[in-house]
Amino acid sequence: MSTENHAYDASAIQVLEGLDAIRKRPGMYVGSTGERGLHHLASQLACHAMNGVLAEGGGRVDVTLLSDGGFRVRSEMSADPVEFSMLLTDFSFCFGTGARRGEIMLATPGMLCAVNALSARTELEVRQDGIRWEAGYARGRTVKPVTDAGAAEGSSVTVAFWPDPEVFDTTQFSQQVLADAYRQLAFLYRELSVTFTDERGPGEPRALGFGGDLRGFVAHLDGEESPDVIGFGCDDPRMPGELEVALRWRPGGGEAREWSFANGFRTEGGGTHVEGLRRGLRAAVSSYGSRRELRTAGAPEIAWDRISDGLTAVVSVKLDDHLSFEGAIRDKLGNPAVAPCVEEAVRDHVTAWLETHPAEADALVGRMLLG
Repeated sequence: MSTENHAYDASAIQVLEGLDAIRKRPGMYVGSTGERGLHHLASQLACHAMNGVLAEGGGRVDVTLLSDGGFRVRSEMSADPVEFSMLLTDFSFCFGTGARRGEIMLATPGMLCAVNALSARTELEVRQDGIRWEAGYARGRTVKPVTDAGAAEGSSVTVAFWPDPEVFDTTQFSQQVLADAYRQLAFLYRELSVTFTDERGPGEPRALGFGGDLRGFVAHLDGEESPDVIGFGCDDPRMPGELEVALRWRPGGGEAREWSFANGFRTEGGGTHVEGLRRGLRAAVSSYGSRRELRTAGAPEIAWDRISDGLTAVVSVKLDDHLSFEGAIRDKLGNPAVAPCVEEAVRDHVTAWLETHPAEADALVGRMLLG
């Protein structure tokens, strides 16, 4: 080993300014330079567009995989062209704007700068107040400032980017991965209408339209339309925010399917909203079984694996306040106020359904009790 001393002082520190820091360390911003990081960029752009539309009460978002390898998002929203250009170029401009109720938390402040910095080319079009504004960028640097490009109707923002092959190991987007993600968000946010078009490959472009609600989500998970989906939602100031639940029991039983979300983010580890769901279902089923004398007084509590046999359930909460997560990978909701709110809503609504569908309810609860 060399015994030579190596001095380390301020002269050894490399200061990266602007978007150069993102290009120097892309993994810090998108997690990977592989397919996962590529799709993270695409989802960031789409989710920012969806949040913009949701802030104005809802509307349409069009996502397109372009034939030349680009990714384009057009959203029906209003925007100042200069300010939107700053979202793409000035990392500090993206913070401190404040959160809106239930906005999709997948959209991280500052990530539009990452989209721009990690793209070989980015194009912006804003239609506002009868004028079409355009701007262009290359690897994060402005090559065409915001420019008046003539008259236009309506209000919309369109951003297209072409991922930089100098950064990413692959620049090929997966239609299936992205379609599944946008379909899911369209179910969770009924105010959104999402179209997804793939212009790559021979033949006519494949266009998919997504929309609906949690009832439709349950039907999608089960692979069949069903009239017996129980669905409800309500605001609850104790959380504070809103909750929505949809569920059904499949006639043939089978493994439980529980999907949970917090502000559009899938919480695969469950959390307080899932705890509330389970407690509410247990209370509704146990109470109904006792009233109908399907279970005797003092009988042991119905095991959860019996209640959840054949269950497909989706629970979604959209909170106004700070989301709290447990664990290093942030996949388990920790907000304690959520559990009793979900429990109460599930207990009341499922009880009402059981009482108004006695034939189906007797068969269902009887199956749970008999095992």
